Amino acid sequence: MLSNVVIMIIVIVACLSATALGAGIASHLAVHENQLPVYDFPHEQREYMQSIRRNYIETLLGGARRFSVQPPRQVMESVVRESM
Repeated sequence: MLSNVVIMIIVIVACLSATALGAGIASHLAVHENQLPVYDFPHEQREYMQSIRRNYIETLLGGARRFSVQPPRQVMESVVRESM
């Protein structure tokens, strides 16, 4: 069984970490009216990064399709016949 001192230390550390996590989330989500955005990229750079992300996702999906298992032809034909 844990001693009282160890339990108090665990509780204090948990409270401090919860407070730090809450402060971090609140500061990240808070938007002040007079505050300028931290990152204000030009339109061309946003479009470029969007195309890079799109190509990355297409590459990931293409690789996933390559390893996906296709059902045998007989199974597909029986499913089609049963649905009609």
